[in-house]
Amino acid sequence: MNARTRSWSSGAWLLVAVVGLLSGTAHAQGPLPAPYREPFPAPSGSAPARTPGDGPELSAWLYTGVDFAGRQRQTDDTGTSRDRLDAAFTVGGRLELATSPYLAFGVFVDYLRLQYVVHMPPPMPPTTRDRASVIGLGVWVRVCIPVIIGGQQASIYLGLPIGLSAALAGAATGGQPSFGLLLGALAGGNVMLTEHVGVFLEAGLRVDRYQTEDDFEVLARQAWLQAVVHAGASLSF
Repeated sequence: MNARTRSWSSGAWLLVAVVGLLSGTAHAQGPLPAPYREPFPAPSGSAPARTPGDGPELSAWLYTGVDFAGRQRQTDDTGTSRDRLDAAFTVGGRLELATSPYLAFGVFVDYLRLQYVVHMPPPMPPTTRDRASVIGLGVWVRVCIPVIIGGQQASIYLGLPIGLSAALAGAATGGQPSFGLLLGALAGGNVMLTEHVGVFLEAGLRVDRYQTEDDFEVLARQAWLQAVVHAGASLSF
């Protein structure tokens, strides 16, 4: 083997050694990271788009429904009476702030027109029926579990309304307003049709408690317990 052949052979072995060294270094370092991408494309010239569930989210909920299977209890100087309540149509709305995918706080307001039984003192007829416009206003707490339904984002939840109930009674009780406590519990589900619009259905119980005084200066404690069903739409901002 002449000098030129030995020189080419040495060069080839040196090239193989360098390639092997670079290959081993690349395997040790692992694959190169993929370029960073935003989870959702941002509009041209704007800040990066917000990822769903990233930070508090404000939403409005509007609903209509019915209160039914109600029971009325009235306690006064003559004793305690129990009567059935007629079904009542209701409308309402909520504004809530979701602090996480699992918890939301907010406020609510609702309205219903209720027919109830009034027990009258002698010499008046023992009972009569009256209508009251009932307005509820208070705070709302919702605990939810995110799920996927039919490929759409959704949630099942338990909501607790707590607040003030104002009953504006009719002529049978002199039209005197009564203020009391409203408590409830609602279980339901919400399905998002788009990124911002959803529909929901919920059902539960509601109780309104008052202390009333009519034109005859008769004091009475009233409690109205009703089953409720609501259906409506939600809009997130």
